[in-house]
Amino acid sequence: MTDDLADQLSHCAGYRVLDAGGNVGVVVDLRYRVDPNRPDHLVVRRGFFRRRSVWIPVDQVVDVDSERRRVVTHAPDRNGRAAG
Repeated sequence: MTDDLADQLSHCAGYRVLDAGGNVGVVVDLRYRVDPNRPDHLVVRRGFFRRRSVWIPVDQVVDVDSERRRVVTHAPDRNGRAAG
């Protein structure tokens, strides 16, 4: 991950997350495990009535559009890993 992408991801709370199938959810948190300056996972809230969170590895991020406040991923598993 480049420094620029790490910086963009560090400020993406509230951004919509999209993949090839459409809207995945909204970034509600970031997880830092290896390096305190580079997020490892996006915590994304999914659903409207039955909300749940999934973790998406940042290596699945294709683009961060700060102007449109969205993150585009190519995550193969729309369900991600359950957060918790």
